[in-house]
Amino acid sequence: MSIRRILIRALECGEYLLTRLFVGLKIPEDIREELLSLCSGLENVRWVKKENFHITLQFIGEVQKSYLDDLVQSLSEIRFSQFDLTLNGINFFNSTRLIRSIWIGIREKENLIRLHSKINISIEKAGISFKRRKFMPHVSIARFTRQPVSRFQDYIEGNALFSSRSFTIENFTLFESVLKPDGPIYLTNTTFPSR
Repeated sequence: MSIRRILIRALECGEYLLTRLFVGLKIPEDIREELLSLCSGLENVRWVKKENFHITLQFIGEVQKSYLDDLVQSLSEIRFSQFDLTLNGINFFNSTRLIRSIWIGIREKENLIRLHSKINISIEKAGISFKRRKFMPHVSIARFTRQPVSRFQDYIEGNALFSSRSFTIENFTLFESVLKPDGPIYLTNTTFPSR
């Protein structure tokens, strides 16, 4: 078979198609409802949809679909025990004094940091390169379309004491992120249980 025919066949099979991936934790329904109650009262904001609330453990980025099987296999080898988390406090990310997003913090981080490290090793083992950044676990609830003009400081101070109930992490998920004009859609690719 000629190289041209091999490439055509690979394209037809989707082997060179890209998918946008990240590894994260799903948040229980009742806590997503609590987070949703925080999503109002500011202008120039794109609030995160309730179904999209999550904790990112590692953003991978665009990956050839042909790597998916190896990635799933590598992630499935991770061993971790169940652990509890509590969402706590509200803050924001900024760069050069421009506010980019609002997020909710996490009280217990040690188990998350260990799981994050294991996930990074598994991604590398699957032969996928990704950008490493300082890990700061959080739940994003808003992204700014323009800089907030009014009520921003009042909003942050008014929600500073937010705290969820404690909840148990029993698994983590490989998500596919599909970008749409009205915001991303996060599809579950594979869920990996604790063991």
